Amino acid sequence: MRRFPVAPLILLAACGGGGPSRTPEPAGDETQFEMAIASQIAFDVTRLKNGEWALYSVRLIGRNQPDYVKFQVVDEDATSLWIENKVPAQPRPFVLKSRYDKTKGTLLEHWRGEAGSAMPAKLYPSDRKPEMAPPRRDSSQARPDIREDVDQVQVGGKSWTTARVTTTLSYPDGRKSVLTDWYNKDVPFAVVVSGKSYGGLVKRQFGRMTMELVDSGLTGAHTELEIPK
Repeated sequence: MRRFPVAPLILLAACGGGGPSRTPEPAGDETQFEMAIASQIAFDVTRLKNGEWALYSVRLIGRNQPDYVKFQVVDEDATSLWIENKVPAQPRPFVLKSRYDKTKGTLLEHWRGEAGSAMPAKLYPSDRKPEMAPPRRDSSQARPDIREDVDQVQVGGKSWTTARVTTTLSYPDGRKSVLTDWYNKDVPFAVVVSGKSYGGLVKRQFGRMTMELVDSGLTGAHTELEIPK
């Protein structure tokens, strides 16, 4: 069993106004918080290739039908990658589209809109005032304790040998929450913690939410949200 000093989380919220997305906090609506966690993966941008994609089902206790979350690398140029993250929302799903520096993994642009929308909203950088890029990780709200084990799981009718990473977050007010991720190196969107690559997410368990890989590929990604020229 091993310990790591940094939680493998992206808490880049899918909601927000015209500025950078905010980090969700569990003190608010639990369902929205769980879905925000579900819709984000702390993938390593520098290891991604154009065309890669991964589709996940997201199930909440008390809901009969699953929602779906999709990640895909839809375009690239000499220095950057465009990544789309389609997330569930009411009344319709929307797409978060971001451009990242290939080498550094830093966020260059961040947009939001429904698939096919002609007028997506530019969230970062804002045209109104200089801003800091929204953080891809947040450790300010909780103290993480992280443990890794090897585990065999059944997902999508397939048996996976995975690295199971369990993160226990202890909050200043005494609350605790547990996030468990299962990773496999054959799945795109690899997560890297303390210099070690775990591969992509196969399964996630957090609160009332379970997220499981439906399908993935190294090619075949296609743009759902066009950015105005």
